[in-house]
Amino acid sequence: MVTAIKSLQFIYPDWPAPDGVKAFNTTRSGGFSQPPYAGFNLATHVNDELEKVQKNRALLVATAALPATPYWLNQTHSTQVADLDNLHNLDNLNLSDEYDASFSQTNNSPCVIQTADCLPILLSDRQGSWVAGVHAGWRGLLTGVIENTLSCYGNSTRDLMAWIGPCIRQENFAVGNEVKQQFIDKNSQFDSYFELSDQQLFADLPGIATRILRERQVEVFDCGLCTYANPELFFSYRRDGLTGRMASVIWFE
Repeated sequence: MVTAIKSLQFIYPDWPAPDGVKAFNTTRSGGFSQPPYAGFNLATHVNDELEKVQKNRALLVATAALPATPYWLNQTHSTQVADLDNLHNLDNLNLSDEYDASFSQTNNSPCVIQTADCLPILLSDRQGSWVAGVHAGWRGLLTGVIENTLSCYGNSTRDLMAWIGPCIRQENFAVGNEVKQQFIDKNSQFDSYFELSDQQLFADLPGIATRILRERQVEVFDCGLCTYANPELFFSYRRDGLTGRMASVIWFE
């Protein structure tokens, strides 16, 4: 569901999360950044003007009424998961630390990740007392960023639900044979998520993520939106190269 808020447009998950769980994905609409980052770029690492990014981040906090200033992770396609409660309590967050996911069991503590083709995966338990955000590109899917995040949940993963936000879809994500082989080496069942078309191999990353989650009894909801195919709405690294980043945000009240 796409909703406009004061010139910004947010994507909201269509899932049965508890009422206290708040979640959304930003788009590129609105904001202060200029081309090629126009307009609502939230990343500081893409060579956009820092002042513009800071204004966009402040606009995000104000417009979305975030309960706290979010931690902006240093994402590097790792499998590291940040425990935001521990980082907050100890005040020991080092922004040079590499994390590609975060979770919280404390109310009003937003988990935020950035994407521009990779999968944003938001997680909530059915009690509305644990949330997480995952940044999953093909490397992260291969090396276990989803599994590492799920391992941070103290109860049965049967209690969890996941939402896959806007990301690059199979018809636009060409890969080499070596990528397919690495996934097959991990799980031979992943073979079915690669399709050959015009002598080019295309990978279904949301399908792979869905399988990983469902094998662990997590209920999955997928928005079905493609970043590459919607240039007016989304940034896409594969499409544009030099571009901005969207944010996916989740917390509970």
